[in-house]
Amino acid sequence: MERGQRRRALLVAVAALALVAAVAGALLGASGGGGSTDPFAYTPARAADYQQRATAGYAHVLYAKSPGGVIATAQRVAALRPLVEAAARASGSDPNRLEAIVFLESAGRPDALASSTPGAAAGLTQILGETARDFLGLRVDQAASARLTAQIAQATARGQSGRATQLAAKRRSVDQRFDPAAALAAAGRYLATARRTFAGREDLATESYHMGIGNLENVLRAYGSGAAVPYVQLFFDSSPLRHPASWRLLDALGDDSDTYLWRVLAAEGIMSLYRQQRRRCWTSSRSFRARRAPPRRSCTRAASPRSLPIQPRSALLTPVARWSPCPPIRRGWASRSIPPWGSSRPGSAARRRSIVASHRRRSRCWNISLTACVRCCPKRQRAPQRRF
Repeated sequence: MERGQRRRALLVAVAALALVAAVAGALLGASGGGGSTDPFAYTPARAADYQQRATAGYAHVLYAKSPGGVIATAQRVAALRPLVEAAARASGSDPNRLEAIVFLESAGRPDALASSTPGAAAGLTQILGETARDFLGLRVDQAASARLTAQIAQATARGQSGRATQLAAKRRSVDQRFDPAAALAAAGRYLATARRTFAGREDLATESYHMGIGNLENVLRAYGSGAAVPYVQLFFDSSPLRHPASWRLLDALGDDSDTYLWRVLAAEGIMSLYRQQRRRCWTSSRSFRARRAPPRRSCTRAASPRSLPIQPRSALLTPVARWSPCPPIRRGWASRSIPPWGSSRPGSAARRRSIVASHRRRSRCWNISLTACVRCCPKRQRAPQRRF
């Protein structure tokens, strides 16, 4: 019995040694140029799969660390869409890609600062002071900008919002990085220059926005390709066994520059989901209100917003058809005659919209219910006044 157990243990040990020897031989063969035996070697046929997995892998940080949450960040960025499209049209860039860069760089905050250093990245597109002035042609007075930034922080701490607003406007005049339109136009010019440098490749131009055009050119030269290769190939095909020179350069950057493209693509996906879910949320909320609507003979109708709150579920954006609680509205703010719902009188719909907009501005509440009695009133009598 003991002899049989020792024999089985010996056979297991021999099999383990054979497996280790086979793996070592495969790795040595890969380092000697036989790349086909490397199980982790880059395969061009799987480039789309590599890109999708890398984007999904680096998306979590955007959901976890976006200022105010990913929904609030998406709302800020979406509000800048007209400026983004204008800058993209002027530079020939993809507006969705430029919008994703804004999401990642500043979370849609025009006054974002990377640090207190005057030359650090600042503004909506986080451009360095030297790059903005010497390469992109922006007006940047770093000393004046730093002084005004300190004064803005002091005024904000003291609760002087009016003075802080005035100082912010003055800072935009001396440092155009804080001007959203100028910052977006400068980012578009940078991407256009990078595309010309890298044979029109959008992925390399996007990656160079954080890595720098010169650094990316050095990595491509170290990779050994005579032409601009896709970044997914440059990223996954650079390893200690394959193209170690380019791998060392990418690893030496140390500021997550080599993963910048994947995070931009993740931000682009978030903004796409945000726009899709907003449309779905509005559609579902209309059907939700239709199910809850009273009979036709009732005089109550609701004027609800086109955008309802959206709550995240796990790492996805999921619409929720509900109304958030509103703060109380003081009496006497708008004692007006409300046109009846369904009235054909000219200007009725515009009047109702004006009343709702007025209450939203005054109460800072987006979900306003507007009601008017139409059943119990004489046919030609004006609808009764309502106090909200």
